[in-house]
Amino acid sequence: MGIASASPGSASQKRKKGSRSPAPPHPSSPSFLDRKSLAFGVIGVGAVYVLVISPFSLLFLVPTLLWLLISPLREGQPKGARRSNSLARKAINVVLFLLGGLVFYGLFYFFGFILYDYNFAFAWFMLMMFSVQMTSFWTAAVITAVVGAGLSLVVEPAAARR
Repeated sequence: MGIASASPGSASQKRKKGSRSPAPPHPSSPSFLDRKSLAFGVIGVGAVYVLVISPFSLLFLVPTLLWLLISPLREGQPKGARRSNSLARKAINVVLFLLGGLVFYGLFYFFGFILYDYNFAFAWFMLMMFSVQMTSFWTAAVITAVVGAGLSLVVEPAAARR
């Protein structure tokens, strides 16, 4: 009685069957500067956590300052320069991302290969520290968040690739 329902032959259903409406537009992805500010916000919150837990461990976050040099891949470039310049810029960004973990790589090499001569078995010991609860859940979450923040600077969102 009080409910309005469309009959099978109503005009709105005929319009849906007969014409194709364009798909709704994709929501715009965040700009590079938005992603960069969020990434460094996450790193800042992680740095406060590390400062509370173990201030000396802030040494591991110092190389992430190299991530400030990561630049956007496509913003502000003329159309003809995109292809040739983009590959070089992407390679530089990946190198800067990898240099962000420089202290970790140095310690991994020193302890795993030089001092203890465990080679890559040392990587297994690094994974074991989570299973035997040598580090807390929150520490593992901060490590994951910092690595994810760095990856968000290097990887381009899907909606921006169009």
